[in-house]
Amino acid sequence: MKIILQKVSFSFSGDKPAIKNISTSFATGQLTSILGSNGSGKTTLIRVLAGELQYTDGKILTQTNNLQNLDYNPLQAVAYISQDVQDPTYLTVRETVTMARFNPRKLLGWKLSTNDEQIVEESMTTCGVMDFSERTFNQLSGGEKQRAWLAFCLAQERNFMLLDESLSGIDFVAKDELFTLMAKIAENGKGILLVTHDPDMAQRHSHHVLVLKGQEITYDGLPPQNLHSII
Repeated sequence: MKIILQKVSFSFSGDKPAIKNISTSFATGQLTSILGSNGSGKTTLIRVLAGELQYTDGKILTQTNNLQNLDYNPLQAVAYISQDVQDPTYLTVRETVTMARFNPRKLLGWKLSTNDEQIVEESMTTCGVMDFSERTFNQLSGGEKQRAWLAFCLAQERNFMLLDESLSGIDFVAKDELFTLMAKIAENGKGILLVTHDPDMAQRHSHHVLVLKGQEITYDGLPPQNLHSII
């Protein structure tokens, strides 16, 4: 499956474009690292894909595996963790991941089904959080929190996961482990789009790299050897 962007632009009211003429695609099976300097449009692009911002020009489509093009619906396509997400301090990891299965249409009558419970367990196992699943967020290290949020995204069973600068503030070893985990999750069928400021990790682990400069794409392809020099 793919998300296809065709000359997508977005401007805040009365301002110059925050992104302009973005034409690219993101596929399941790939970890995509999105890089660029501050103000280059990375977060705006992620927020447009998450449905937080409505693009002002262009078109976004979803292409199914049988090459059928459909209207893009972020509520169905993506799980999203923003750069300013608030940790649920006093919830356990298990409680947080469980909330990914919440069905708002059932409201007070909602409860986990057997299938929901299985998905929660599988997501936590995949992301390596079972050993601390009963700990609250205020008891977790930075790397453990990021694994918990990955499990939360995975449990939503969307085809794509959008992560905006979610790996800041953790050490090299934890970051390398998380990039390795994300690449593995992607290779098992998810599409992961990660905004990052770490070109070394992006070059080492990504399947696809997108570089923005001046609100436009300046590189789109396999991780290049000279990634540092083109950001």
